[in-house]
Amino acid sequence: MNDPFAASLRASLEAWERQAAAYWDSLIRSPDVLRRISRQANLTLDTYRRVTQTLERAGLPAPAWHEGAARELYLLERIAHQLDDLAARIADLESRLDGP
Repeated sequence: MNDPFAASLRASLEAWERQAAAYWDSLIRSPDVLRRISRQANLTLDTYRRVTQTLERAGLPAPAWHEGAARELYLLERIAHQLDDLAARIADLESRLDGP
């Protein structure tokens, strides 16, 4: 298979894949992105708690969550905290690398 067009196309695709992977890698390691993901997870947890409390105060039954919901909420909260910690550590490392 000595098709120069296919070889060129493959090389272009591989270069694009490397660039896209590098972009996503830098994006997901960004402290700002990690903080936003953590913030969204915390907002989700807060919304769940407020809906449940509001329904309980109104004397209505809380949503029928499946039995794994409590564990999932706990794990989501742990992930949010871990993201906050990771964002802080990355920011600290970046500031150390930038130097005074």
